[in-house]
Amino acid sequence: MAKKQKKVRFNFFLDPIGNTFSIWWDDKNKEAYSDFSDFSDDVIVYDNNNKPIGIEKINFFPSEIKDKIAIKAIKSYLKFLPIPEEELKLLLQK
Repeated sequence: MAKKQKKVRFNFFLDPIGNTFSIWWDDKNKEAYSDFSDFSDDVIVYDNNNKPIGIEKINFFPSEIKDKIAIKAIKSYLKFLPIPEEELKLLLQK
């Protein structure tokens, strides 16, 4: 008899400002604690049963481009804030 396979849904989150990339294969609201990996600067996220439910890759972008990506992300976020148009134009020019 064949085993019934469980489907796993992955959620990805890219944070260009914090320079992290997270992968969740369970509900992130189940997070109880996290711990650095023994082999890298990655963070492993666990639930209350000590089961890994996600991983966060630290320093995802190379140092040569991370500042450019962060600045571009900040500028795009600013467009959605309730800032007067004149002030927004000044902020985006910097």
